[in-house]
Amino acid sequence: MILQKIKNHKTIVKNTGYLSIIEVIRMAMPFIALPYVLKTIGASNYGLAVFAQTIISYFSIFINFGLDVSAVKDVSINRNDPKTLNAIVSSVLLIKFVLFCLAFAVLLLGIAVIPFMHEYKTLFLAAFLTCLSEVLFPIWFYQGIEKMEFLTFIRTSSILFYTITVFIFVRQTDDYTNVVLLQSLGNLLAGGISAFCILKVAKIRLVFPQWDMLVTTFRESMLFFV
Repeated sequence: MILQKIKNHKTIVKNTGYLSIIEVIRMAMPFIALPYVLKTIGASNYGLAVFAQTIISYFSIFINFGLDVSAVKDVSINRNDPKTLNAIVSSVLLIKFVLFCLAFAVLLLGIAVIPFMHEYKTLFLAAFLTCLSEVLFPIWFYQGIEKMEFLTFIRTSSILFYTITVFIFVRQTDDYTNVVLLQSLGNLLAGGISAFCILKVAKIRLVFPQWDMLVTTFRESMLFFV
């Protein structure tokens, strides 16, 4: 009876399994790299790196603007309608790109007027690179089409990239910026792979969406952002 229920909900079970794999890898990998990082750059410099990433995480929330939640439903409903799906994906990506540009302008302003941010501007800019992956990496799309195996592969590639390269490029105390940069590059790698999968595997065509659709998409995400 249990086996029959599993068969009836095969897609749900499979996607739950893939999400579980991502979470296990995400939690396990820091135990491999973190002790080495702390020993190499020191607790104080690691604190600086984490502080910069924390500040940038607020920019990430702004760039996502709730779209990672609202877009899942739209993609799921229209997954078998290529024309509408193209418009949905294009609308979300365009909105995120505009928000990314606004966030980058605010960051540059902060670096210009806040002494602490100006002193560590390289660190903040390295951390901000991860925001570009928020534009390129549409988790919402894979959730909507229920293809979590793509998400698992992409996330795993990103985490493995960071874990391996941190042992190569972080060799002394002053390399704390490299810790942030490598993590951002790992996220950009995930974004690049994701963009390839969307265009070549999922066959999504980017189009310039109509103004009404942009406004609707933005409004639907606003509640989730708040």
